[in-house]
Amino acid sequence: MDLCFKSEQSNDEQLMQQLDHLFRRESSRLTAALVRLLGPGHLQLAEDAVQETMLKAMRNWSYHGMPPNPSAWLNKAAKNAAIDLIRRESSLLRKLKLFSDEVDQIAGTREFEEVFDSSRTIEDDQLRLMFLCCHPDLKTEDQTALMLRSLCGLSVKEISMAYLLPETTLQQRLTRAKRTLKRKKTEFSIPDDADFPRRLETVHQGLYLMFNEGYSTHSGEVAIRRDLCLEAIRLTRILLTHPCGQASQTHALLALMLFQAARLPARTDAYGEIVLLENQDRTQWDRKLITEGLEILKVSMRDNSLSEYHLEAGIALCHVTANDHASTNWRAMSEMYDMLLSRTGSSTVALNRAIAYSFAFGVEQGLLALNTIDSSDPLLNYSLYHTAFGALYTRAGDDWKALQSYQIALESAVNAPERRFLLQRISEIEHKKYPLKSDFTQ
Repeated sequence: MDLCFKSEQSNDEQLMQQLDHLFRRESSRLTAALVRLLGPGHLQLAEDAVQETMLKAMRNWSYHGMPPNPSAWLNKAAKNAAIDLIRRESSLLRKLKLFSDEVDQIAGTREFEEVFDSSRTIEDDQLRLMFLCCHPDLKTEDQTALMLRSLCGLSVKEISMAYLLPETTLQQRLTRAKRTLKRKKTEFSIPDDADFPRRLETVHQGLYLMFNEGYSTHSGEVAIRRDLCLEAIRLTRILLTHPCGQASQTHALLALMLFQAARLPARTDAYGEIVLLENQDRTQWDRKLITEGLEILKVSMRDNSLSEYHLEAGIALCHVTANDHASTNWRAMSEMYDMLLSRTGSSTVALNRAIAYSFAFGVEQGLLALNTIDSSDPLLNYSLYHTAFGALYTRAGDDWKALQSYQIALESAVNAPERRFLLQRISEIEHKKYPLKSDFTQ
């Protein structure tokens, strides 16, 4: 396979890339605005209206090009989609003799006409939606899934991959959460100071998972989705505008995102193929983001707290401050992974810890650390686990085991660039045409 070949993109593909971040941002704003207007009980209706709006935009703009004011176009389309859905629902309720005047009349109110056009409340609406999704009436396992779906716009497949769970399980959680909000008639408001902290932890987790999905995409034709990373950063900044959101953990989370986002330009080449950390051109890393991340991390440490986000930001800091791969402080990174693993028990953390160990203490120590992951853990069904073994066996000189590991990883590869990457690794071992690489860490 010639990985240097770049196929011509269709106009539709180019348009999709151009609109990714716009749609991500606008769908979040429109969903939040509709939920404020219709109430949390109509969250599904709001999501349906926004989805119809985005599909209509793609169909229309593919033929006629992007309008001069895309946001205004989307506002108008969302109004019409919401009105159509409200009328459709009202008609159904009439037939069931459960018709509500409130639902029937809402499309004709002045508030409905103005709700999409008020820039003053946009960020407040999105902040409210964050905390609505994390309402204590919802089960803990449902809260982050709802936030990722309703506010962040991730698909059920993407969320299920992030949680290492079946799609059916995630769909059941989402349905259950929306039914609970409708049954409880929950208010669409920012919680008071007493309730804010216990919801904040879940909001952090949702934003963290959203960024991670953009940083290492679980499906599709690309390895990275910058739109998701940028949207996660934007929403985290919004969270910091609220006094109760200015917790040290929020600052540490934003610092982590900025450190990771700084490396995005170098993580893929001009053809969208994966570039391993040791081969990345570090002059492409965004030094402005790194500098901002350092300042925000300093703010996060003013109260001497040490959260999981502080530890992950510290690990990311080891990468962005190293002049090259060889000079990275792998021992310090290993120590932070030790603390992180003791706090979380996460198998993903254990995998990354093993890679850090391999550079800090040798390949054999890395392999031993990988083998400590429970054989029943869902992580073993995903490609990254087997790719890690392939990389370490390659460095250890065991081509046979490396080949087996890469072949197993290929069976569960989650996106096209990853599949091409693994095929190249397999080809290198089988034919010995190219020098073997040593690190899979990104």
